[in-house]
Amino acid sequence: MLSIDGGGIRGIYSALILKEIEDKFKIKIHEHFDLIAGTSTGSILASALALDIPLSEAIDLYKNEGSQIFNFRKLGFMGLFKSRYRSDHLKKLLEEKFQNKTLSDSSIKTRLLIPTTDISNGDVHVIKSYYISEFKRDKDRKIQDAVLSSCSAPLYFNPIRMENYDLK
Repeated sequence: MLSIDGGGIRGIYSALILKEIEDKFKIKIHEHFDLIAGTSTGSILASALALDIPLSEAIDLYKNEGSQIFNFRKLGFMGLFKSRYRSDHLKKLLEEKFQNKTLSDSSIKTRLLIPTTDISNGDVHVIKSYYISEFKRDKDRKIQDAVLSSCSAPLYFNPIRMENYDLK
């Protein structure tokens, strides 16, 4: 299992390290792990790896789009009740990159796991690719929505509503 942590724009470091490993050993990361998990910015990288999207594209995303993704928004009444950043630009980029693929898409090369939290009840909400037939809940979810919900850290991006869950 490969687990990739969060950290916002600092995800570029994880992407650079993983790309260096691929380049140095002439491998594809997804071929060496049975499961790739990622939270927040790590979910972007985990999904890219699982779909065999070149890490150079992820690195370019951080370099070229980071300032737009993490562009401070004007806060409401005394800075309360709003997140620091709007998720519109990130959502658009995820839609472009993952092209409405679902968690049961045949182009997923290895198992994918994206942890989130359901803020309605404080429970962990794990989103999984459809690699076991019993995993029916998430099979039709779009990868981009799962990633966006994992990236929605409190105070940074607003929670994402998926069915009956408010995810962050």
